[in-house]
Amino acid sequence: MKNKFAIVASMLDIQRRRAGDTPAGEALGAAMMRVDSIARAHRHLYRDGERSEVNVQDYLADLCATLSDALLLRGGVTLHCEADPAPIQRDHAVSIGLVVNELVTNAAKHAFAGRESGTIDVSWKRRAEGGWRLTVADDGVGMPPGPKPARRDGGLGQRLIEAFAHQAGGSLNTVSGETGTCVTMDVPD
Repeated sequence: MKNKFAIVASMLDIQRRRAGDTPAGEALGAAMMRVDSIARAHRHLYRDGERSEVNVQDYLADLCATLSDALLLRGGVTLHCEADPAPIQRDHAVSIGLVVNELVTNAAKHAFAGRESGTIDVSWKRRAEGGWRLTVADDGVGMPPGPKPARRDGGLGQRLIEAFAHQAGGSLNTVSGETGTCVTMDVPD
């Protein structure tokens, strides 16, 4: 399976380089990162043999380190990850990882327009009332108020976030303002 992911990522990378700095190149780069995120999840989830659970703390730490490198975050933009240890089902871990991938990628692309510095925080914490809360927050410029403008990708990233959250059994909430954007996903035990 590892080789299959590598082949797909390589093919996307070749096409991305051919497309150059164009919308198609950006889309191929985003697809490449999604494949890499799935590949990382697969490595984490299956490296311990047939176990059906993964420690989300280790998985998210590895994913965030990779995202930081892959997104080439400028020196002033940092990505922090803080996660409580918790065994979670493999399929939920993949969904959670893909939600993190999409949200961090969105923040890196859009949250710091016109700024040289900023922070993206990812956390996975136990909720007092039970279950877990995934939080991806940035201290960027926030989303503009009102209806969201149509995007070139037709809102694919948002649709993916919603689909992956649903797969994990989670519910999403987004709060955005002049001090940044915070997306939470509450997941039952």
